[in-house]
Amino acid sequence: MPRRPARQRGPGAGARGGHHRRAGPARRARGPGLHRRGVRGGGPAHRPGRTRRPRLGPARAGRHRLRRRASGQQPRTTPARRPGGDPGGHRVSADARRDSHHPTGSGVSRAVILAAGRGARLGAHTDACPKPLLSLHSSGQPTLIGRQLEQLESRGVRHVTVAVGYLGAVLAKELAARPGALTIATVENRDWASSGSGCSLVQAADAFRAGEDVLLTHGDIIYDDAILDAVLATASRAGSAIAADRSWRAETHDEVLAWTRDGRLAGVRKGAADREADPSDRVSARDAAPGMVSQLAGSPGAGGRGTGEFIGVSVFSAGFAAAFVGFVEQRTRHDRSLDYEQPLLSEFIARSEHSAAVAFSDGLDWRNVNYPEDLAWARERCVAAQERGA
Repeated sequence: MPRRPARQRGPGAGARGGHHRRAGPARRARGPGLHRRGVRGGGPAHRPGRTRRPRLGPARAGRHRLRRRASGQQPRTTPARRPGGDPGGHRVSADARRDSHHPTGSGVSRAVILAAGRGARLGAHTDACPKPLLSLHSSGQPTLIGRQLEQLESRGVRHVTVAVGYLGAVLAKELAARPGALTIATVENRDWASSGSGCSLVQAADAFRAGEDVLLTHGDIIYDDAILDAVLATASRAGSAIAADRSWRAETHDEVLAWTRDGRLAGVRKGAADREADPSDRVSARDAAPGMVSQLAGSPGAGGRGTGEFIGVSVFSAGFAAAFVGFVEQRTRHDRSLDYEQPLLSEFIARSEHSAAVAFSDGLDWRNVNYPEDLAWARERCVAAQERGA
């Protein structure tokens, strides 16, 4: 699904601000018998330059509150927490709370990459090479999937399951030889030539039932770092999130489009053949506000309007992931040609209590590498980024 990016920004150009620790007074040297109590994360027991308040027992705490009332001060209170959420009521996964020290705040350590297709539209490029292993640079590195693995690893992902199919042994061997801290497992969709992406997703069912949040993506996508950061940040607040681009334009008419009605997503549909690709067909950012996906089924109908192209980078909460893969298993038993985005994701959210937020990535660079011109675009961006040292 090629697209023309609104602004020229090379892959990997997403910048992240540094974290600075406030300087405190010089610390006093400790004698041999002095040891600081261990604290979680290995940080200081309290902020430098501040005096630690003693913990109060129940009786002393009660007298302390009475003294505050007598002096006209309001007693300190803690906002009530909703089950599984933060004080503001946003749903936050257990992994996100535990790993909130990570720069992205995502807490997502598990990912699934669907990489079973042949990529026939790329012609001779994939005759002897799986599409995810296509090189983005004359040096041979990085590859399409290799670049994604670097992006995921740098954001705290530690376990990746890759669903292979066409030339699967070649891809699996390359992944097994990859250095780094990632644990990479491969599963095979032997029916890749006649099945849809739903069957590939089912092969990775164990990852979806691991009791963790799961990042789901494809092996043939190239995208700006900021897109990944946006969907991770949105999921950390909302539990589940999908990435969409409101600056899309119909070029191949096989785009997967997300639609809104009354400011909320109302459907996902593949193909824009019934709509003219002219400037008036473009969607402005003011047409929809980011919100929760309450329904992702059917066509937009009267009054509907396409608000963004489904990028193919999503984060599902542990509960969403387990329920979704079970639903896909049921549906693909009867029809193995179904894709997970549409209609399966659409049907699942329409029939279940699960929902997802939308992370919009207006104007950021990304492409599904489906055609030779997509590959040329991706290579051009990658070379430019390497020359800049990005």
